[in-house]
Amino acid sequence: MREQDLEATAAATNTRIADTLAASGDTYPAIDSEGELAPGDTVGRYMIVDKLGAGGMGIVYAAYDPELDRRVALKLLRPELDGSTLRTGGDARTRLLREAQALAKLSHPNVVAVHDVGAVDERVWLAMEFVEGRTLGAWCERRRSVDEVLAVMLQAGLGLEAAHKAGLIHRDFKPDNVMVAADGRVRVMDLGLARRPAAAATGAVAPVGTSALAVEVTQAGAVLGTPAYMAPEQFQGAEVGPAADVFAYCVTFWEALHGERPFAGATMVALVANVIAGKRRPPPPGRRVPKWLQRALERGLAVEPGQRWPSMTALLAALTRGRARARLRTTAAALVGIAAIIASAWAWQRADVRAREAACEAAGAGIEAIWHDDARARVRRSLIDSGLAYAEATADKVMPWIDQQTSAWRTARTEACLDARVRGAWDGELLARASWCLDERRLELASLIDELSRSDARVVQKAVAAVSELEPIAPCRDAHQLSRLPMPPADQRAAVRDVREHLADARNLQAAGKYDEGLQAARTALARAKQLAWPPLIASARARVASLLQRHGRYAAAEATAEDAYFEATTAGAAGLASEIAMSLSHLVGFQRARHDDGRRWSRHAAAWLHALAQEDGLPGAVRLAKLGDVEYAAGEYAAAQQLYEQALAIDERLLGPTHPRVAELLEALGQVHVAVGRYAEAQPLHERVLPILEQAFGPEHPSLALSLLSLAGVHHALGNYAEARALYERALAIQRRALGPDHPDIGGTLNNLANLFMITGASEEAMPLFEQAAAIREKALGADHPSFAISLVNLGNARTAVGDHAEAQRLYERALAIQTRSFGPDHPEVAATLNNLAIVQQTLGQRTAAAANFRRALTIYEQAFGPDNRDVAMALANLAEFVEPAEARRLAERALAIQEKSLPADHVDLVPSLFHLGMLDLADGAVALAHTRLSRVLAISEQAVGPEDPSLIEPLQGLAEVALADGRPQEALELATRARKLDAPGLPPQLLAASNFLLARALWDAPADQGRDRPRALALAREAAVMYRDIPAVEREQAAIAAWLKQHRRP
Repeated sequence: MREQDLEATAAATNTRIADTLAASGDTYPAIDSEGELAPGDTVGRYMIVDKLGAGGMGIVYAAYDPELDRRVALKLLRPELDGSTLRTGGDARTRLLREAQALAKLSHPNVVAVHDVGAVDERVWLAMEFVEGRTLGAWCERRRSVDEVLAVMLQAGLGLEAAHKAGLIHRDFKPDNVMVAADGRVRVMDLGLARRPAAAATGAVAPVGTSALAVEVTQAGAVLGTPAYMAPEQFQGAEVGPAADVFAYCVTFWEALHGERPFAGATMVALVANVIAGKRRPPPPGRRVPKWLQRALERGLAVEPGQRWPSMTALLAALTRGRARARLRTTAAALVGIAAIIASAWAWQRADVRAREAACEAAGAGIEAIWHDDARARVRRSLIDSGLAYAEATADKVMPWIDQQTSAWRTARTEACLDARVRGAWDGELLARASWCLDERRLELASLIDELSRSDARVVQKAVAAVSELEPIAPCRDAHQLSRLPMPPADQRAAVRDVREHLADARNLQAAGKYDEGLQAARTALARAKQLAWPPLIASARARVASLLQRHGRYAAAEATAEDAYFEATTAGAAGLASEIAMSLSHLVGFQRARHDDGRRWSRHAAAWLHALAQEDGLPGAVRLAKLGDVEYAAGEYAAAQQLYEQALAIDERLLGPTHPRVAELLEALGQVHVAVGRYAEAQPLHERVLPILEQAFGPEHPSLALSLLSLAGVHHALGNYAEARALYERALAIQRRALGPDHPDIGGTLNNLANLFMITGASEEAMPLFEQAAAIREKALGADHPSFAISLVNLGNARTAVGDHAEAQRLYERALAIQTRSFGPDHPEVAATLNNLAIVQQTLGQRTAAAANFRRALTIYEQAFGPDNRDVAMALANLAEFVEPAEARRLAERALAIQEKSLPADHVDLVPSLFHLGMLDLADGAVALAHTRLSRVLAISEQAVGPEDPSLIEPLQGLAEVALADGRPQEALELATRARKLDAPGLPPQLLAASNFLLARALWDAPADQGRDRPRALALAREAAVMYRDIPAVEREQAAIAAWLKQHRRP
């Protein structure tokens, strides 16, 4: 064709395009005049949720399908497809419905599925698969490697190929009609609907800011599609067939590789001229695209359709062969001696590589038999139908985990097949082992999907944990691990697979919290495994029985069963299974049965197997480290536990990412280590990291989140951040009540925590009903001999102590102590805590000998359990200091204060007892200035913690009044003693008021005449104090002091 003919053709074509352009962006004037759908409107059975976007073909909405409980993308086609409306074009509507129905019959993983079609108000609509992802154009905004682009475009090509085989032509293939999902799967959109009925032009133009070359042509006649991607025959009005899609595909591919399209043209005339003439611009520099790939695209861009690839199948075969050759090509190609071998390999690849690759892709797609739209809808509906407050959030969280597992399975199955049947990297034996491994993962997933499809409250609560703990796919692609995988005899594999199905059921019943049903399924599997007499299967079944016995709390039976399973696995050479059993035994024996050395020994067995599997630094290695950390924690070896948890955390963060639930578990464990040794400031950021991870993993209303909130609240509580602690406790309580109901035992624990917070801030009246609710819940749910009920009794005793009912408090403490001693033995830290509280009440009741004995016993237990520098040890030291001679008292109080100041902030309320004892000892020794400093600090800390009106300020005020009197400042003493006396309240020990009266008497006597002296009142108060002390036991020293003072001050 001559140059002037080209220009004439381009000008004429450009005129038609200018007359028929329509925007592909968010602007379409006619639609506004017709009215758009609004959220809540229905189309067929679909409810409109939101508008996603609009193009020349129509408007796309996010919609909800109530029958299948799923999201869909609903496209409502434009009423103005050709200047008229579908209302006046019945033939057009009929054709569009027919094409949409044909498209709905096309099912291919690389084509956006059309679920349903119809017409509303004579407008055609399509309900399509809702794809989470990006368009190819958006995906290409970041520069991609040649391999990445090739992988994506091959998938898109398979979608086009499938459409052509179904008799559909796209006519508008371009980057914006290709979706790249989050899991890497590629889908082609808008197939078969680009053809338009013939009609007059509308004269629509491109919106401001939109290149005319990139907008979509929506009119009939010769010009259809988006100009920048259109084939020459589309510009020329010729018949359009699959070759036009091949051309558009190659333009899109070229653009993805080079960052620009092959045909330049700043105007429509220039673009059309270049396309019709086949005038491509050279690829930009800096991008190394293989020559074979460049040549393949250039052929697809030929001007004449007959010179292009004859079909998408032929083009894809060329691309697949080229990739296979590239992978096989050696960098030592200059060695002529191997040229014949390479040539032979290439020839073999050309013969059947495409068929083999297709077979491998089909093998990977086999996972769709268990996870598809119907399965997804069934699982979601089952979870939501439970009616739990967090059920819908759980459904939203479960789906991505299953998607991730199925995607990993598909990739692993496909790649294993390619390694063996295309690339030649694996032999048949290794492929068989990988397939056996992947089959087990598939059974586990299928069983879990089935369990989730029959959800009850237990299943919903554990659903996210169950899917996040699915066995990883990666070992099924690890040649080293596969080489150690036991394989059953060929004639037994079907029967073994049947037993493995039962084991998968048992595993998922356990994950769902259905321990009785799980144990029954595991025992059935064990019986059938014994009939087959294949040792690895017997060991696996026995290990599952042991695990479920452990969940039942039958630790002795679980240990014996697990040991048998371990030695069976060892004898059978099942390295992976043996390592798992050894890790379980490490935790069972060392943590739950408190035989710490035995637990460490089993962990060494596990480490040896993991070394053989080269998995010390893999996920199994992290599991071993975490379980051993639990053993060290239980043994009180907190430094060792911390180191192990940190090592496990580093592995999990590296392999699972920083937001996996397993990462949260390890952060929680590390936080508990810091709490155990009193390092609350270090624990706080760890627990704060846990909270958003769990919110993301489980949703904001899941009961697992409540546990994290309680841990963080406990840290704030210990640090004296009471407002923050209260908010966290109350949020946790609200979650638990909504999720678990009002009478669940976990709610009793949260009520106790909140009530204890009220106690420490002086709100005893608010605390009492919470303690009573907690006790009632636990007694009803757990029984009167359960140690958790004993904790409630202790808390009630604390509340009774706070309101002055010391006799009832003593009864409650003694009842709790009896339960704890039976449950834990006499030397458990829980026993020590109750002994401490009992001793405080005994001290108030004048039972000083019993109190001192219980304080000493508590101190001994704490030191044995936690070592000499623990915070609980410090508390016991401070309590005991009041019962010993001054020299020993000072040593005990100084040691307690040193322990506390290492781990607590300088203004923490737990420092008060030690500082108070030391201040009073300083006063007794005549160190008045030092006593004033310490007691002033006590008062400041206490006021900050509980406010200026709390009765707990009485003792520090009395101490400071004594200091003022000793220092010759009676006026200051008078103010302090008066304030202390005003804080007296019903229920407080009577000796506090007696001491305040005597202090005030001395201050009134010594005060200057013009500054409050009142000696008659002083004598009256002293005599009142003497009378009060007569009814208080074990106060001989105080009585003697008053008697001596009255003897010296008989007259005003």
